[in-house]
Amino acid sequence: MKYCSNCGNKINEGAVYCPNCGNRIDGKREFVGSKPNIENRNLVTCIILTFITCGIYSIIWFVSMVNDVNRVCDDEKSSQSGGMVLLLTLITCGIYSLIWFYQVGKRLNLAGQKYQMRIDDNSVLYLVLSLIGLQMVSYCLVQNELNQFSE
Repeated sequence: MKYCSNCGNKINEGAVYCPNCGNRIDGKREFVGSKPNIENRNLVTCIILTFITCGIYSIIWFVSMVNDVNRVCDDEKSSQSGGMVLLLTLITCGIYSLIWFYQVGKRLNLAGQKYQMRIDDNSVLYLVLSLIGLQMVSYCLVQNELNQFSE
């Protein structure tokens, strides 16, 4: 069993990064670029605006969140834009949003490793919350992780 030289956490064989601290296991230093420029959104303001506008702001928030995730993960050109994800969600009666929420947990975890930040893989949590009708909680959790990239 291998251990991380940075935090001492147990590491599985073949791992490139420590799942606890994001340290590169093989000791190679890699250039960690500056974090992408995304807007830091206040969660309380987003929730209040969503209620005041009877949910209309949640559509704007969702589209912006999808675009920010693409920007953080450096795949703006290869991933669907926020508008396309919204359209696919509407066409599939919400099923596509379940897929997106599951994938976003994994994508943010990898982006956190890239920028040497601790972002947990919450993909199953986002999926379960969305399945039981608590998408707003998933929005808040994803936005909270995105706000870490903007600081």
